[in-house]
Amino acid sequence: MTFVPVRYTITYGIPIWEMRSDRYCIDNVPTNHPDWGKCSVHPNWGKAIYIYSGSETPKCEIDNTCIRYPAEFSKILATLYDHPVKQAIFSFVVARAHTTMAESHEFVVNIRPAGIPLPNFDGSHLLWGYPQYPFNSASLPYYDPVTNVYFDINPYQITRGDVYIFRWAGTVFTNKLLLILPSPGCNNCWSIASGIVIWYQDASPFAILKLRYEEWLAHKELRKNFGYSITGIHQSGWNAQDMIRALKEVYPDRSWAVYDDRENALYIYNLDFDDVPEGLFDLLSVASVVVLKPKTDADAALRWVRDISSYLEQNYGGQEEG
Repeated sequence: MTFVPVRYTITYGIPIWEMRSDRYCIDNVPTNHPDWGKCSVHPNWGKAIYIYSGSETPKCEIDNTCIRYPAEFSKILATLYDHPVKQAIFSFVVARAHTTMAESHEFVVNIRPAGIPLPNFDGSHLLWGYPQYPFNSASLPYYDPVTNVYFDINPYQITRGDVYIFRWAGTVFTNKLLLILPSPGCNNCWSIASGIVIWYQDASPFAILKLRYEEWLAHKELRKNFGYSITGIHQSGWNAQDMIRALKEVYPDRSWAVYDDRENALYIYNLDFDDVPEGLFDLLSVASVVVLKPKTDADAALRWVRDISSYLEQNYGGQEEG
């Protein structure tokens, strides 16, 4: 059985390489202050997460620079993949957050790494592989050789809040992986975060179409023929022709593609050859392209191109200046 690596970049307002002190939100002024809830984020790297359950609207929500959630102990941010009948191997995560969601600094390793979006299997605040026992004398940065976990607090200083770093590498077989935000149930707190998650999955045919998880769940034909992946590329199934038939039935007016790894052939629908991003050829080792339907809807084709190009640039492109 052949496996391929999948890389997904977590983007909540800060590039993964950037260590600026001014990436933070203003939470320490009255809610009627004009700057309350204002967040300084990178314009091309997503939005901050702001936790607030009151009736007031934080400035970042007005500015469209944050995603607002009510206060709770853990929040499922996204489903990274869901392959009901396929195998996947969760392998690596490194994540960093500027946040005010700290629970305690005294029991360094007993606390949850609150405020960092991290992969998890059931959406709970208890993270797999993370030590859940007290190390009152632990020094930072901390490394646990048993679970292969690295954790650090404030390796550099920011204007407001704390910096948390979390890294894990290993092998966990699971057919579903969630992205959650562990939180101590705080109100009026925030996180600006980034990271990388890597997993491995079967190199079976791929449906290449950016879907919301709810879209995929809503259509039995899609669930029967391929699994879900947040990347929009690595949505693996068993048979390329069955995947094509299902997509023609469910999305006759959208643009999409199917990659058959046995023939290294890329089947494109409502697309022209020139629409396919060059990076997709490199990522999948495409040897031939079969046009199932020429481009008839330019807007649908442009949407597909933007979705796929955005993922490729974010995860395999060069670093941009911040």
